[in-house]
Amino acid sequence: MSQLGKLIVYSTKRRKLAEYTLGDRVFLIGRGESNDLTISDPLVSSHHCKISPTMLEPLLEDMNSTNGTYVNFKRVKHHALKDQDIIMFKNYLIKFMQDPNVTLDHPTTEIAEDTITSLKDWWAHRNDGEGKAQISVTVHQKGV
Repeated sequence: MSQLGKLIVYSTKRRKLAEYTLGDRVFLIGRGESNDLTISDPLVSSHHCKISPTMLEPLLEDMNSTNGTYVNFKRVKHHALKDQDIIMFKNYLIKFMQDPNVTLDHPTTEIAEDTITSLKDWWAHRNDGEGKAQISVTVHQKGV
């Protein structure tokens, strides 16, 4: 299996929760348990978005989610992931790392504190402050 990069999942307290290596198959993110990355948050759709391998870089696609998919503070329908792009949700972030060999403890995987502050401010202005969802990340091992 070829490796196309890595996803590092963070809480909004900058705590690293998990890492996933992207391979040569579609990677699904959403609230439903059948996803590769399951997020228990009412603001996340059952099948929220997917990352597909392409010849150049992985392609992130919103799957008609209710609340949309955001990368670097911009709503996207399709987005070719670039190194250190940040996929944004209310209570967590997912950082794309082009190098599949980075690990959770590597300095380049860090998220700047001002990014977290900006995210919280952005969500506060975007929403009415409701929807304080508890999130949990579940790792599913498929095809192992």
